[in-house]
Amino acid sequence: MHEITARMRAVERAVATSPGAPDWRGELADRIAELRAAFLADLGRSMRSAEATAASAPWLSTRLTMLRREQARIADDFDRLVEACAELEVETLRRHVFALLSRLARSRQLDVNLLYESVDIDLGGEQ
Repeated sequence: MHEITARMRAVERAVATSPGAPDWRGELADRIAELRAAFLADLGRSMRSAEATAASAPWLSTRLTMLRREQARIADDFDRLVEACAELEVETLRRHVFALLSRLARSRQLDVNLLYESVDIDLGGEQ
């Protein structure tokens, strides 16, 4: 299983645990921080493939730029969410966590889609 996927599942498990559990907020913050680290590592690899994609498929450059901006916002939101773990009301915190996980999943899917589009067209698909 891909590291980031495993970390996403760990966050999902942590947020689903009873908030009455000992140090629930601390555990959740730790899982979010681990996911952030995995995201940043994955982002580094993704940036290298994006450079290759932009070089071979310049028509995707605008979408790649938009994706990179969203990924930067996601990274910033990870930091804010870790800090907010100690302060937010439980249900609000859960909503924020699930919203961030959803944005992260969409971002990863868009990244894969853009890579696929660049390869598909290079190998004979239609533009």
